Amino acid sequence: MSPSQVIDLVNAQLSDLADGHRLRYLDTEHHLADPAGRLLPGVADTDQLHLGPPAYELWAQALRPILAETLGPAASTDEAPPPTSDPSLLCSTSKLP
Repeated sequence: MSPSQVIDLVNAQLSDLADGHRLRYLDTEHHLADPAGRLLPGVADTDQLHLGPPAYELWAQALRPILAETLGPAASTDEAPPPTSDPSLLCSTSKLP
């Protein structure tokens, strides 16, 4: 069984668990990977394994309608504190012992 077939099988099982209210399943695979399961250009971090910032933005876009339905419309102003750093820079430059 190919990795993409395993992913499809696991995703099908996860989607069966979702009731659409307390537990939701959000399929973002078509935004992040081609039909063969390969990550689309630009969504992987520099290591070509982990998701990079563009992928998280796609994920956030997919979550927005669900969050708006659950929590209400987004605030007119963003009062979140500014980021302290770019995590992708920390991951790509750090060295493991």
